[in-house]
Amino acid sequence: MAQSLGKAMLEKLRRWGVERVYAVLGTDHVTLMKEFETSQGVSLVIVPHELVAASMAVGESLGGKLGVVLVHNVPGLLNASGILLNALTSRIPLLVLAGEQPRTSGDFSRTLRVHYAADVRIPEVPAKRTVRLDDDKPLAKLERALAIALSEPQGPVIVTFRRDLLTMRIEDDSRKSPYYPGASSKAIDRAKEILSRLSRVAVITYRAGRRREAYEALRAFAETFGTPVENPVGERVNYPGDGRLSALTVKDAEGYVIVEHEAPWVGEGREGVKVWVDPDPLYFLIENHDFDCDLCVQSVPEEFLARLKLKEQDKAWAEAKREELERFRESNRSVRCEVAKVLSSSGLTVFNEYQLDRRCVTKGEFGTYFGDLGADHLGWAWGASIGYYLSTGRKAAAVTGDGSFYLSSPESVIYVARKSENLLIIFDDAKWGSVAREFERFYGYEPQTAKLERLDLSGLFSSAKIPYFEAKGREEAVQAVEQAMKLRNAAVRVIE
Repeated sequence: MAQSLGKAMLEKLRRWGVERVYAVLGTDHVTLMKEFETSQGVSLVIVPHELVAASMAVGESLGGKLGVVLVHNVPGLLNASGILLNALTSRIPLLVLAGEQPRTSGDFSRTLRVHYAADVRIPEVPAKRTVRLDDDKPLAKLERALAIALSEPQGPVIVTFRRDLLTMRIEDDSRKSPYYPGASSKAIDRAKEILSRLSRVAVITYRAGRRREAYEALRAFAETFGTPVENPVGERVNYPGDGRLSALTVKDAEGYVIVEHEAPWVGEGREGVKVWVDPDPLYFLIENHDFDCDLCVQSVPEEFLARLKLKEQDKAWAEAKREELERFRESNRSVRCEVAKVLSSSGLTVFNEYQLDRRCVTKGEFGTYFGDLGADHLGWAWGASIGYYLSTGRKAAAVTGDGSFYLSSPESVIYVARKSENLLIIFDDAKWGSVAREFERFYGYEPQTAKLERLDLSGLFSSAKIPYFEAKGREEAVQAVEQAMKLRNAAVRVIE
């Protein structure tokens, strides 16, 4: 039965499992807003800034549903572009709906202030694909965009539309599904050939835990053959942090199975055979990528690891790797390590924007930890933790530095934080910490130019009725975090 394109779009999103759309509304969206008034199953979440809206959509996807964000075509996409680059490089599926200007006179046409200048050409925004809906089979194009976003390697897809187009009557008969590449028998046989004779094979990974199936397959592979896992907690939880094969570093293996890690031995010349399994093992998005790959296998991890057979590995060697990690955790008494231990034992899901020591995440199952994203665009974690809560109903803790906190559009996040249960932890060293550390590594002293002024944040949080704590030193920080975790919403500032 024919219906308006706008209504059909929302119905299609619902059929693909979308429950909410994070929106920074504008004049481009009025005809779609009309459909939300009577929509069944897809709700509209109003957000005051595109960076926050895109971050919340990232959290929605990390929670297991497809995140959707609605923005203006030009200013909206530009404001959200850093988060879209994070999603593209970290393989997080997103659908980005961008309203374009109507091009015709008549109903829903534009005026001078419904922005002729918005037709200016802009630089390409990071995405797997940009799809423009027009008069020719628009729903089929939307269906394809959804399938592309969810196909491996996953990532954001931008769909542009005109408000006048959404009022047209249309019927839908389009069908698409996502795809996931699997390893060929030839690749499996070759991997067995070059690895099966080795007794010291290690796994190096960073984001194998994107999919539950991959997490379970890596866990089963490691424990079946006794292969230690370097980066059990990387960008995701890839293998339980307290697992018997968790490893700190593995530099003396005879061979490595590299699973979704674009830079597995930066600064460390590792010898041995390298078998690389990845939906995109050559990382075509990266211009200069020169790491060795004796066998490159295009496959999602679960398809490869479930079929690869090895000889049982050197038990004493693997045990030594686990003990090295345990000694590191026991001897590391830094505040960032201690808070990581507390959070990883709390049951909260952690969104770590580069501040916690991930090696101190002592526990962790699938989907309980999300670390710094591929492009390192700052300001995403707090908003993502709120989108994650809305997606899953699970309380999360976002961990940022003072610099990334300022970049997160704090007032806009606080606007939506009221809808969630959330813990924010700010490590405040009054500087751009990574910049200062890199400068000091080169020149031997800390630069004055990297310093940040400490602002009084108590008024900001009290205005939103969010309890706020300040702590200095390891013991105060742990106590403040433990107290804050008991509250529905809270913010902790750790002054370093």
